[in-house]
Amino acid sequence: QEFIVTTKDIVKYDKESKRILRLAGPFVMSEISEVLFWALTTLLVSRYTDVDQLSAYIVTDLLIGTSETLIKGFLETLETVCSHAVGYGNNKLAGQYVQIVAALYSIFSVPLFGMWWFV
Repeated sequence: QEFIVTTKDIVKYDKESKRILRLAGPFVMSEISEVLFWALTTLLVSRYTDVDQLSAYIVTDLLIGTSETLIKGFLETLETVCSHAVGYGNNKLAGQYVQIVAALYSIFSVPLFGMWWFV
């Protein structure tokens, strides 16, 4: 028996799709409003300051965003893998994950520290 997957098989708008879209709505609106408020803030800063101050604002915002994303990425990854390891009953593996993330965080923090030192 041959199994051919068509687009209709993959993209089926069923009960689960409706549920996912209904749950995703608030998150999508949150991200849209965050971007709009960032654009409005940048517009206001550019309106009442000169180019040098606007450049400093944008660079600082970019650096803060990069630092925050890196830190959150490590923490969210650790939450996921540690939860699975502890749920499986393997505390040693969870400890190894914590050590790996701590080492990676330390390694990647050095460039961030250098970046913030010169800003």
